Amino acid sequence: MAVYEFHFHSGELKMNTDAVVIGPDAPMRQQSLADWKVLYLLHGLSDDCGAWLRHTRIEDYALKHHIMVIMPSGGRSMYCDHVNGQNYLGYLANELPAYLRGVLNHPLKPEQSYIAGNSMGGLGAAKIALTYPERYRGFASFSGLLAFGPFMQGKEISRGMMQEFAFMQDIIDHPTTTSLDPINLLNERQIHPDFYLACGLEDDLLGCTEAFYHKARQLGMKGECVLEAGKHDWDFWERTIARYTEVIHEGK
Repeated sequence: MAVYEFHFHSGELKMNTDAVVIGPDAPMRQQSLADWKVLYLLHGLSDDCGAWLRHTRIEDYALKHHIMVIMPSGGRSMYCDHVNGQNYLGYLANELPAYLRGVLNHPLKPEQSYIAGNSMGGLGAAKIALTYPERYRGFASFSGLLAFGPFMQGKEISRGMMQEFAFMQDIIDHPTTTSLDPINLLNERQIHPDFYLACGLEDDLLGCTEAFYHKARQLGMKGECVLEAGKHDWDFWERTIARYTEVIHEGK
């Protein structure tokens, strides 16, 4: 497999940004890129676009299952719009695919497209897939912040956190309706992409995954939830991304 680094200017972010893409080497190009499935893979709060490549065997899984993997940088944005004047959700859902479609000469068709992430990336993957459900075959959250209610229960939101994550005020003021909370995007009148959830039993965000899964099943959504021994760390996410690439390969 080949690993490409892209450095380019984003209008939505109003700055230069970067992304890492895993794709086929030249000797493998007898098969059209259009036949490869695509996985947008988002990182967590303290990482960047290279995290998945450094900490897991994602390149091996991409080769095994013929998946092109797109890993953009998302900063500490929680993948929200209007973060210091920057629109991370709009960038990832609209601008980045349009840019890569031209550069990579890949159609990025919805029936071939998946989005996933760990921790903050799991939140981002769910928000983007549920905001634009027609664009993805499936989405996955690994130890994701999928419901702010369980996360905030019994906690006092510090002034420092409010200053850094100003969007939290909308979640505090409108906990059951704000679109910033992924669980509120679940809607029985809408067709959703298939979901895959995974969280460790020793993870502090376990309750977030459980709450999201419970509501999704109530609404009749199609998907899988894996809760097993594990913490909020790369050991758990390594096992999980290996499984999810198999899910993508099988077309679930």
